Amino acid sequence: STMAASEENGGDEKMKEEEPERVIPKNWHEDFEWREGAMLEAFAEDDWWSVNCRRFEDGKVLVRYVGASEEDDEWIELDSDRIRPPIEGTAGNRDWQVGNLVKVLFDDDIWYPG
Repeated sequence: STMAASEENGGDEKMKEEEPERVIPKNWHEDFEWREGAMLEAFAEDDWWSVNCRRFEDGKVLVRYVGASEEDDEWIELDSDRIRPPIEGTAGNRDWQVGNLVKVLFDDDIWYPG
């Protein structure tokens, strides 16, 4: 266990928080509401990243990694094990659309239009 490992090391080492086990049906993509702007998670560089759907073509989705630029966009097969739906209850799982007006709370504790 990570707690035991931490105690063995004198508690000085910070342990990476493990992601809770998620059970995702193999055919989740068949029922997913595929649309431009829909949020997903994509596996890249040994981790899961938030992405949004840009376009669809020939059984593939063009995703953009949140915070990345267009040059990092990637085509992924709709039934790939490298994509999954967002965690239930997260903003990515709500009915957001491209172009929605939002407010963003910045580091200075002020809300800005986004």
